[in-house]
Amino acid sequence: MMFQSSSRESTDNHHKPLEFKSLSKCSARNLLDEVDILRITASLKQDQKQKGKLGQFLTLAPVAELMVGMFGKLDLPQISLLDAGAGVGSLLAAFAAKLCHSKQRPANLDIVAYEIDPC
Repeated sequence: MMFQSSSRESTDNHHKPLEFKSLSKCSARNLLDEVDILRITASLKQDQKQKGKLGQFLTLAPVAELMVGMFGKLDLPQISLLDAGAGVGSLLAAFAAKLCHSKQRPANLDIVAYEIDPC
C-alpha cells in the first residue's frame, strides 16, 4: 500500500510518495493510540488563543473511527482522500487502519493532507 503526502508548509515534497511498510505490522489499535498520544501532546502545547484563531479541533481517535465508518465503498482499486485540516493525522490513521483490516485493499491510496499550523 502506498501513501502520498503533501503539506502546505513543505511544497518541495508534495508529490513524493511515502511508503509505510511497517503499517502492516502495526495493529489498528496501536496506530490509533499512538496518534491519540500525539494529539494530546500537541493539544497541551497549543496556545489557546492561537487554537481559537485557527479554528483548531484535534480529533479524538474514537471520533476519527466514527467518521471513517461513514465512508462509502472502500473496495476500489484506487482511493483518493483529502484531509483539509490534518492536524496530527487522526483521520488518516483511522482510515489507514480500516483499510488494513479490509478484505480487499486498494492498489493505490493517494492522500493529500493540509495543515497550516507548523507545530
